[in-house]
Amino acid sequence: MHSLQDRMVSAMVVAGYSKTTQKLYLREARLLGEFFCKTLDEITGDELQVYLSHRVCVDKLCHSTMRICFAGLKFFLVKVLGREWPCLDWIQFNREKTLPAELERSEIAEILRMTRTHQNRAFFTVVYSCGLRLQEGLHLQVGDIHAERKVIHIHRGKQAKDRLVPLAERTLYLLRAYWKKQRNRDFIFPSLGWDGKQGPTSTQPLAVGTVQRVLKNVMLESLSASHLAYPAAQLCDASARSRRQHPPGAGVARP
Repeated sequence: MHSLQDRMVSAMVVAGYSKTTQKLYLREARLLGEFFCKTLDEITGDELQVYLSHRVCVDKLCHSTMRICFAGLKFFLVKVLGREWPCLDWIQFNREKTLPAELERSEIAEILRMTRTHQNRAFFTVVYSCGLRLQEGLHLQVGDIHAERKVIHIHRGKQAKDRLVPLAERTLYLLRAYWKKQRNRDFIFPSLGWDGKQGPTSTQPLAVGTVQRVLKNVMLESLSASHLAYPAAQLCDASARSRRQHPPGAGVARP
């Protein structure tokens, strides 16, 4: 499996897949092999169908998770092993079309008011006001902020595309006040470490789990339970509406 895993990683790197996608696809390939207790090049088309049926009927995976599962397995079987099974063409897991529980502006304001630490409040404000995705906000670097033109340069966003987003004057003022307290030379939102004092020297961004936990706790205190399934996603849905309402400008100005 190690040689097959190396070939799969190499194929995903060449295809331009993100680290997160690589990790998810590798996990799905590993689970398939463990399910049948055999190497992946010995798996048959019928066994693949049995495995996918088990994931749906027994493991009760939702459609979005099954889309990732099948995409990872299909990539491995087609791109690495060169399989041309007919079932790979007709098996599909359609995207569920549901309406999210959207946050109102008053609810966003309440979340920001209830957020206690300066770093978390600054992070949530930037994500919402600039229309950023969660990972984009976490990996913001000092060089991405172009104060003179009031834009943020997002590197390798969705589909590995760069883009510019407008930076409001109030958000820029908040960022300046926040950065004076932590002054990390790389990350805008660095990991603070176990003692909360390692921000200026940290080499890692704030962890996804930390942000999600803080936001969930705040929402438990301030909002109804209908918003708590995916709290970080709710904030990012609100920021996505902000993206549509305020499309980015053109050009990048150096600070």
